[in-house]
Amino acid sequence: MLSKDRILQYLRTGGNYCPFCGSDKLSSSPLSVPADDSETCAIVECLDCKKQWKDIYKLVTIEEVL
Repeated sequence: MLSKDRILQYLRTGGNYCPFCGSDKLSSSPLSVPADDSETCAIVECLDCKKQWKDIYKLVTIEEVL
């Protein structure tokens, strides 16, 4: 199980490396956006250590495209 510190470090660095082994060789499923407004997520797998986890997304703002 990941510690809170490891999770926070993963989030602060943008989720670009495996929180278990540190590899940057990751594969992610397409985003799953449920119709019932529950959490939007993607399953991520490290191609080196084969660990999997779920990245959970939240819409925080929007910006007009000019």
